[in-house]
Amino acid sequence: MNDISGAKPGRKSQHDWTLIEPEVYRLLDERGDFDSRKRGWNTRTRLEEALLDFCQTQLGFEPGSAALRRKLQVWLPNWRTRQNSQQISPAE
Repeated sequence: MNDISGAKPGRKSQHDWTLIEPEVYRLLDERGDFDSRKRGWNTRTRLEEALLDFCQTQLGFEPGSAALRRKLQVWLPNWRTRQNSQQISPAE
């Protein structure tokens, strides 16, 4: 029998990613995009480390690195798009 519910096969996520996504945007808003000249904020790895620390200290769990990277593949472009749209000011 085919499953027509639209649910993806596989293990269900153990983590509530809606608690982590706002922290991604907060950190990026606060620190900006990655820059090789910014010591401690020069690669996506620094964001991943900050998020894993946030999850452990604030939420009491630490998601897997691979799962976090998959989420960041969506969240980072979303943040960058938002930043670019905010930089464009309407003509007066």
